[in-house]
Amino acid sequence: MDRNVQTVLDDIYTVTKHRLDVNDPLVKVLYFSLVIADKHQYILADILKEIERHCPEYAQLDNERLSMLPDVLHMQIERSNRNSEKFVEKKGLINYSQKKPTNDLDLEESHKPITLTTLILGYVVFLTIVFGLTKIIRICLRTLSEMNI
Repeated sequence: MDRNVQTVLDDIYTVTKHRLDVNDPLVKVLYFSLVIADKHQYILADILKEIERHCPEYAQLDNERLSMLPDVLHMQIERSNRNSEKFVEKKGLINYSQKKPTNDLDLEESHKPITLTTLILGYVVFLTIVFGLTKIIRICLRTLSEMNI
């Protein structure tokens, strides 16, 4: 049996406490949802629409199975999101769409303004020092000329 089918069966049991046969339409619908979930960015409403349009087993679902479908899909989406976060964390990347720190600066966006500000500030400090030294030298020269040295 395919590992993904076994995962679907385990998910159904976790959510509903029902054990279903591999040929049950709900199992086939949920298996189909695994195939299309990434394409629809794990958005529940989009996945449900795609299932209704392109999965023939969806029409075979009775009311009991239809009521199970959103809960199991929601659990699959949550697990997929957790797995993708772990994958991103293992790679050493930050997944900004999932969890962006609120107090951290985004260095890529703020790098240029900080550098420009630093340059301007440095230039102002440099000019202040030059004008200050010029004034000190003028005072010294004037003092020396008054003393006739």
